[in-house]
Amino acid sequence: VSLSRPDDLAIEAYRSLRTNLQFIGFERHCRVIEITSSVAGEGKTTTAANLAVVLAQAGNSVVLVDADLRRPRVHELFALGRTLGLVDNLLRQPIDLTLHPVDNYLAVLPAGRIPSSPSEMLSSAQMAGVIEELKARFDYVIIDTAPTLPVSDAIALSRHVDGVLLVAQAGRTSLAQVRLCMARFEQVSAPLLGIVLNRATQRQRRGEYGSAYGYGYESRGSYVSPPS
Repeated sequence: VSLSRPDDLAIEAYRSLRTNLQFIGFERHCRVIEITSSVAGEGKTTTAANLAVVLAQAGNSVVLVDADLRRPRVHELFALGRTLGLVDNLLRQPIDLTLHPVDNYLAVLPAGRIPSSPSEMLSSAQMAGVIEELKARFDYVIIDTAPTLPVSDAIALSRHVDGVLLVAQAGRTSLAQVRLCMARFEQVSAPLLGIVLNRATQRQRRGEYGSAYGYGYESRGSYVSPPS
């Protein structure tokens, strides 16, 4: 939606998320950002894609990486078809063979083939090497990963990133699921930046502080809540 309808009201939620991340960047090194959720279907891939787009629209060079090696979807959003991708890079294929430029600022690195051992590949030294090469080329590396509760992929990858965003869908994700995800990241000292509440229906007013800050939108809204 950030590409197809850039004036949509919902895009302000993603721009607010971009601003929050940029403020975090003043306080800590935060260029490689992993995006996950508790379970499937909460909007993590949509959030990752739109965040990458609005970061690029602000003049940053950005690469969106599909590291959901179970059910990859980024290639569908950008109409790439099934092609070479991250898994091929982890098998030592050059990154130039797998990157797909969207415009002058945004590129997409799809997942590629589905491997037999995703968690091991994402925690490997090869994955760290791929991220380091992407950091040398881009201002931001946005990584979409598998949900946290069913599999350990997101936890395995968290050792290589600067920050993790957890997407939760309003009216679907339970507080217990969110707390369990946070506990799993805390167990490995992962840098959990905050929570993105997707499909929020309530409006947060300016100056209203509670368990969350930012804005909610009645259609496809999101806001960021810091972990407690």
